[in-house]
Amino acid sequence: MSETETRQNRMAATPPRFNQWKRDANNVSQSNNKNISSSGAFRRVGKIEPVKKAFKVTYQTHGETHSVFLGSADAYKVQIPGAPSVDLYRVSEHPDGTIVTEIAGKAWRSRTGRALMVRTADSRGEVMTPWKRFVQLVNGEITYAPLSRFGDEVP
Repeated sequence: MSETETRQNRMAATPPRFNQWKRDANNVSQSNNKNISSSGAFRRVGKIEPVKKAFKVTYQTHGETHSVFLGSADAYKVQIPGAPSVDLYRVSEHPDGTIVTEIAGKAWRSRTGRALMVRTADSRGEVMTPWKRFVQLVNGEITYAPLSRFGDEVP
């Protein structure tokens, strides 16, 4: 019997922090919350499509349609990991026939790397397209990529 008692004493006790990894729905770390998305929160507001040697970004705000352009060189630059944002351009023609190109906004890859983000002065925040669709568009595999805005439009 003394042999049995000795074996029981040699067994390791349950560590006091054994239950620290058990979590319920109300006790989830912030990193776990980041990947939760609501499919109903996104609204389609436009599209990106190739036009000659650029990509036309068309979106709607306040019932008006706006268009800006992303150069093909910039479309490849934004795909480089850690690349800074690239410029979006607005092209307009004056009554005297001069064509004016001005910087209208920025485009960049999101922090998670799963979206191309677009922001212009009149876009009322950020609009986005899935990164995979953008890469397929640049590679010529699809004809357009949808643009969406998170949340409802504020009046």
